[in-house]
Amino acid sequence: MGRWRGYDSPGRMSAGTLMGCDSRGRMSADTLMGYDSLGRMSAGTLMGYDSRGRMSAGTLMGCDSPGDSVASMLMGCGSPGDSVASILMGCGSPGDSVASILMGCDSPGDSVASILMGCDSPGDSVASTLMGCDSPGDSVASV
Repeated sequence: MGRWRGYDSPGRMSAGTLMGCDSRGRMSADTLMGYDSLGRMSAGTLMGYDSRGRMSAGTLMGCDSPGDSVASMLMGCGSPGDSVASILMGCGSPGDSVASILMGCDSPGDSVASILMGCDSPGDSVASTLMGCDSPGDSVASV
């Protein structure tokens, strides 16, 4: 019974056992919960803390890769390339700029100027829209 439960002779959980405690009763590295010998979560474990108690890359906060920051993930960035600011502003992709989204651009190809001037699509030019062109194909001269 004692061996199945993984206790050593003083009644403490032993290393490499079911619960994974080391000989001092602390969770050992590479165990179920992944604590290091100081009682801190070790890197590459279930909770993903590094040896200093900090969140490591690719862990509990949902980072996809080491390039992701905890902050960017909390803010809902879709990928490491996304910035916290751009996501907060509602950018659809890393290519979107905060300014273009604020101005109502539908896609990264839209320019702030063209949107401000009322262009219907990225193909519209500021000049043609100012002149009242109905579509990107209209020229200022024809209008």
